[in-house]
Amino acid sequence: TFDLEDPPEAPQPDFTFTSGTFRYTAGATLNSETLDDLLGPGVPTLSANKHLVVTDQAVLSAPVRLNGGTLSVGSVFNNDTSMLDFDAGTFNLTTDNLTVGAGGIFGDVMTVQLNQTVNITNLATVDALAELTIIGDFSSGGLTNNGDLVIIDTGGGKTINGTVSNPTGSDLTVVGDITFNDAVNGGGGFFGPGTSTFAGGFSPGDSPATVAFEGDVVLADTNTLTIEIGGLTPGDDFDRLEIDGTAMIDGTLDVSLINGFVPNAGNSFGFLFANGGFGGTFDTLNLPDISGQGLQWTLNPGGSTLFLEVDSLLQGDLDGDGFVGINDLNIVLGNWNQNVPPANPLADPSGDGFVGIDDLNAVLGNWNAGTPPTAQGGSSVPEPASGLVMLGLMITLRKRFT
Repeated sequence: TFDLEDPPEAPQPDFTFTSGTFRYTAGATLNSETLDDLLGPGVPTLSANKHLVVTDQAVLSAPVRLNGGTLSVGSVFNNDTSMLDFDAGTFNLTTDNLTVGAGGIFGDVMTVQLNQTVNITNLATVDALAELTIIGDFSSGGLTNNGDLVIIDTGGGKTINGTVSNPTGSDLTVVGDITFNDAVNGGGGFFGPGTSTFAGGFSPGDSPATVAFEGDVVLADTNTLTIEIGGLTPGDDFDRLEIDGTAMIDGTLDVSLINGFVPNAGNSFGFLFANGGFGGTFDTLNLPDISGQGLQWTLNPGGSTLFLEVDSLLQGDLDGDGFVGINDLNIVLGNWNQNVPPANPLADPSGDGFVGIDDLNAVLGNWNAGTPPTAQGGSSVPEPASGLVMLGLMITLRKRFT
């Protein structure tokens, strides 16, 4: 490593730069004389094992070829890289943010080729109507995609390091197996036939939204899926993933209530749909505490949709009023002999997908459990006489079938 603290005017000190690091500890103007002295005459080339560093601002005023070596700059004067021929190697931007768009270092269309590596220490932004395609290696301190982001795995998988924000209205295309090592958020869609693996956190939506995937999704064991619930309408009130392919589930589910929403017994939130089906389960559930309302959460897979449902802590309390009585019996009788979604909290306490004797037993086995609801004046609400007659009949039925 050779550090030049006070860059002189050309010519440079007389030495041969064949490998290692040559560092300007301040800014530098890379003109033809400087580059010829440093890298040799002809087309100055940063080849393999050569690392040229400009700690502060670099002025690229003469052609330089990056072909297997490394060029690290704090910033580029006027964002002008027209003199940089980036064939292969590594480009590091260590101080300035990177903008892919009009006036950016690489213009409004940037492609990181297979034999190229681009590392952005701070933030990278893809402007609206701009496009960033990543085939080689890319990392940043945080990438915000307001336009088109295309990530292509040519074999063996590809890892994206740094947070990624993909807000509603932006497009992210995944080809091959792409792993996002850090947090990803936003309501923008994921297009392409590839597999998106989230290993560092995924927060769908822009509080909240539905995020669509054309390919497959893997929630890794290190991932936390964050879901916000502020009402009953998917996409508008609570976050939802809609996946055309398959979903593999692991890691943590973290749910929060927003906008003052208070769930009630019987509420159901289908927050993950996978047309190709899903497997696995969450290792950890971080759910809002609703036990003070006499309620609990149930994670219920129903067909191609994963539901988070609200039901009573008291088995047989189907209407969620904290008391097992005639209303709960009427719910079972009103759905008698019907096929329902498994574990439907309003009809199927047995969870077998059919309303029958097991559900009746769940109610009668806990009859009068809990605290009876009170009328407006404060007294308990009496059970209807007709209900008591029906109860006697159901007890007889229960004895015949048990």
